[in-house]
Amino acid sequence: MKKGTDTLRQYIAIDLKSFYASVECVERGLDPLDTCLVVADPTRTEKTICLAVSPALKTYGLGGRPRLFEVVQKVREVNRQRGHSGASHSKKELDANKELAVDYLVAQPRMAHYIQYSTRIYEIYLHYIAPEDIHVYSIDEVFIDVTAYLKNYRMTAHELAMKMIREVLKETGITATAGIGTNLYLCKIAMDIVAKKMKPDSDGVRIAELDEMSYRRQLWEHTPLTDFWRVGRGIAARLAAYGIQTMGDIARCSIESEDLLYKLFGVNAELLIDHAWGWEPVTMELIKSYRPEASSVSSGQVLQSPYTAAKARNVVLEMADSLSLDLVDKKLMTDQLVLTIGYDTESLTD
Repeated sequence: MKKGTDTLRQYIAIDLKSFYASVECVERGLDPLDTCLVVADPTRTEKTICLAVSPALKTYGLGGRPRLFEVVQKVREVNRQRGHSGASHSKKELDANKELAVDYLVAQPRMAHYIQYSTRIYEIYLHYIAPEDIHVYSIDEVFIDVTAYLKNYRMTAHELAMKMIREVLKETGITATAGIGTNLYLCKIAMDIVAKKMKPDSDGVRIAELDEMSYRRQLWEHTPLTDFWRVGRGIAARLAAYGIQTMGDIARCSIESEDLLYKLFGVNAELLIDHAWGWEPVTMELIKSYRPEASSVSSGQVLQSPYTAAKARNVVLEMADSLSLDLVDKKLMTDQLVLTIGYDTESLTD
């Protein structure tokens, strides 16, 4: 059996809480943890997908990416059980006075503004960590290898994570959730699953820690499997057909019937088995040294509203022209073109 990764390493994953919604609250001088707000473009009709929902509004039964009409329906449903002496978008006021109806703000998305905030926050991380030890996973999430810093700072990984999060909160008003692990996978799972079920502190901060053994003790029986990084509904369904429902089941199957996993998933079974045991061979150094063997250029657009085929064709032609100029500018040639189209099934009956 394969040995685990070097348990002496310490990684931190940090996820900014409901980032887009938090930025919009801060910009309005409101508390991101207390304000009911969604980030969505109402000009695209109520079928538009909300980019973010504030933590306060989520407490009324909303997920992270509902359509705007689902927000309208849920708030209407909640308000049937409440009084109508007034309305408020403050969770504290709503909790204190059940006679108030739930109200919420709708903020127009401002992606360039969110990128500016993300850049400011990244610069705060750089006060503590060198860029070669930070991997920016998305606009609101980073992985950090803090192994070499703990001795110099005379801190534990938990203390360093808290210090960085506190400074981000002080400078931007945005709070975060963090996970700490002995490899990149474990810090991600600590953040995604364990931390998000913890009770937050007074600033909304949650920090959880995992190593290989605590991962197995706490999460081998956790369901659903789709809560785990890189396990989608398709993978979970194929496993369920063989009675495999948990990471513990996958780990046991890797001992008793490893061939089954490779039959189902090919070479990808190796990653699934590693993660079932809490292993992750990829390090920050490997991420930073990675260079893709092939280069590609791409372009994508989210349309403001459902387009006819004729209008969509014009958009595709414009994108093709733009990509052609990119190829010329970069002195590249290609022998493969890929066109992917998404359909707005919600509007098929319009």
